[in-house]
Amino acid sequence: MIARKVVCRVTKREARAWAKARRAELDMAAVGRGMAQALFSLPQWQRAGAVLAFAAMPDEPDTAEILRRALADGKRLLLPRVRSKAEMDWVEIPALRLLRPGAFVIQEPPADLPAADPKRAKQEVEDIIGLPAMDAPEISAKMGTNIEAVLEDIVKNVPPPKGDPNAPLKALIFDSQYDSYRGVIVYFRIMEGTLRTGQQVKMMASGATYQVIECGHLLPLGMESCDSLRAGEVGYFTASIKNVKDTRVGDTVTDAASPTAEALPGLSLIHISEPTRPY
Repeated sequence: MIARKVVCRVTKREARAWAKARRAELDMAAVGRGMAQALFSLPQWQRAGAVLAFAAMPDEPDTAEILRRALADGKRLLLPRVRSKAEMDWVEIPALRLLRPGAFVIQEPPADLPAADPKRAKQEVEDIIGLPAMDAPEISAKMGTNIEAVLEDIVKNVPPPKGDPNAPLKALIFDSQYDSYRGVIVYFRIMEGTLRTGQQVKMMASGATYQVIECGHLLPLGMESCDSLRAGEVGYFTASIKNVKDTRVGDTVTDAASPTAEALPGLSLIHISEPTRPY
């Protein structure tokens, strides 16, 4: 028998994107019910006289069914109660209807953890980066604290992107990377015009032209293809480009058939010469 080795070539970013997509498809309520039914069938559950429980986070399986079953089976339901930074005990909950924020002196998880110092962090941002930060809202993504304030702050202080989607294409390259299957992946922002799949584009620095094979949006974990990108959007495109040197950072991408009149300012190349040596 001949054994054949199969190699799956996938990047870490693509693997994470796949795992996140599969997780998003899960019904956490159904996962919680399945987990509960599996737990109830264990001998350890049958013998247990008490259940130590923790509240589930929004993206975790729901534990409410386990809490209800524990009380229905006559088991003691114990939840953790933090007394201090170094002390914790367990409090017994006789009924779920009594469990509410602040009940039994159970503190909610603090948004400002002991290691967190929002005021100092804001001051460091202003001192090191130079951005005004004192008015930035203090948030906790884990607890959902001040999330609405962040959205309101974005609407109020972040200006919408400018640019005419019907103007000649003018896009700025800010990064690129080589993929062994797709060639160079170009990351860019469109200042004017629209970029579409199948469009002939031109690199204004080198004069080389390419046909866009794929374009799309950048996601936190991976990329999502689409038919077109418009002015103000940031994304990527592939065009069977073989060499990363052909996609210089700061170069302007334009339409080959109807190019823009002038390139974007872009970035200046730095030329470093060897220092002269005294003889």
